[in-house]
Amino acid sequence: MNSIFQPSGTVFLHDLEGETILVSASNGIDHNDNEVLRINGTGRAVWDMLDGKRDVNAVLREMSNRFDAPEQAIRNDIETFLQELLQRRMIVEVRPSYP
Repeated sequence: MNSIFQPSGTVFLHDLEGETILVSASNGIDHNDNEVLRINGTGRAVWDMLDGKRDVNAVLREMSNRFDAPEQAIRNDIETFLQELLQRRMIVEVRPSYP
């Protein structure tokens, strides 16, 4: 996947008591499952790399190096996380994926 993503303009990241949460303010700040997402340290590392410049393959390579794990072993988890962020409209695609 060579798509490039960045956070949408309506998402805010908060670190609260050792926990990272993403809050989407597109429909107002409310604490239902559609607008608040708790992410772990790995999710936070991926989130921090969604800068609108790196494609997903670059994110995979960096995460593979950072956590000393084969890209194939982490690919599904990262792509699933990105799909969830897209469905929640927390990220936007800067450049579409090309075959």
